[in-house]
Amino acid sequence: MKKPLVLVAIFCLCVFTDAALAVSQASSSPWDRGSAMATVRSANVNLAVSEIVNIGLLADGEAAVEKLKQLETRSDWPMPAREAALFEFTRSLAELPRAAVAVEVMQHLQNYEAQTLVPHEDHGETLVPLFNIRGAAAGIENGWQRQEFALEALEILENDPTTLVSAFVESTNRNRRAGYLDSLQQAGFSDIAVVQSTALAQLRHAPELTPVV
Repeated sequence: MKKPLVLVAIFCLCVFTDAALAVSQASSSPWDRGSAMATVRSANVNLAVSEIVNIGLLADGEAAVEKLKQLETRSDWPMPAREAALFEFTRSLAELPRAAVAVEVMQHLQNYEAQTLVPHEDHGETLVPLFNIRGAAAGIENGWQRQEFALEALEILENDPTTLVSAFVESTNRNRRAGYLDSLQQAGFSDIAVVQSTALAQLRHAPELTPVV
């Protein structure tokens, strides 16, 4: 008796999964790239972005997310235009410090499901977002981390430049390493000399120090 019940449960699960997948696919209709871009040019994307990029608003997570949702659902614009505005808004955040943007705003952008899908330029059977909002949000986050690690490295250089080398080797975070390299662009000649000589001494056993050298 148990076996039929298991089979029924598996069947129901498959039906539910297929239905959920169908809903997901239906919500993201494919677009021709040229047609999608034509609809974007028909809308005043820059104006829509400027209405949201406000320091006071961005610090208020609830209000900012509500503004984004209004943009995402406005009925007078086709989906490509809405997502173009959302994409440009996301990219504009790179000019601001992390502290100016509420955490809720970044969470919303990082979880956004793109609806405007177009054929991949090299693999036409594969659909990709025309405006990769999630990717743009990830790029902003990486940029902020890189800046923060650069400041951290400047403090290390001020206290003991040799420890920057060991910290670089021990870290597997690409943003941290990139930030440390950025800090050397701003460091004094004496600090750079110490870092370079220390890195050279360890280079044979730590080839990842090549960019530092």
